[in-house]
Order: sequence, then structure tokens, then C-alpha cells
Amino acid sequence: MVIRKSHSFPPSAWNFVAFGLMCWLMGCGWSVSRAKAYQIELAQYKLQVGSALSEVKKVSDTLEQTAVNSAIAPHEKYRIQQLTEKSTAVLEQVESDIEQSTEKLILLEEEQ
Repeated sequence: MVIRKSHSFPPSAWNFVAFGLMCWLMGCGWSVSRAKAYQIELAQYKLQVGSALSEVKKVSDTLEQTAVNSAIAPHEKYRIQQLTEKSTAVLEQVESDIEQSTEKLILLEEEQ
């Protein structure tokens, strides 16, 4: 008489495999949902900052046009133009800093 041993997993082992797979899938789903939520928050932040910077640029341009068209002393016009050029340069620097920092955040999020 030959005794054959079954090499299949017992039912409880299959239950543990299924439970582990379920936990892994839930973790993946959670990770994806958090990444999407993070991307939405980042997009909202960029939109809010971009709109604020756009409004500041409009005000600066309006001030410059008003200075050019108004009847004020030439040295005051020159001073206003210098200040608006300086503010425009600062705004461009802020925009580039924000873009760089958001790109860094995106790269850090992708690595995790």
C-alpha cells in the first residue's frame, strides 16, 4: 500500500493568502487615493497663488500706465517706473520659486 501525501495548501493557508492579498490591495488603494488628493491640493494651491500673482501684476501694470499718462513730475514718473519694474522682477522670482518648490514636492511624492 502506498501512502500519498497531498502537497496542496490546507484551507487555512489559502485564507491567510487571501487576507494578505486583500490587505495589500487596500493599502495600494489608500496610497493611490492619498496621492490623488495631494495632487488636487497642490493644483488648488498653484491656482490660488497664480491668481493672486496675476492680480498683483494687473495692479502694477495699471499703476505704471497711470504714471505714464498722468501729469506728474518726470522724476516721479521715473521713480514709479523703477518701482514697478522692481516689483515685476520680484513677482517673476516668486513665480519661479513657487514652480521649483512644487516640482520638488511632486518629485518627493512620486518617490514615496
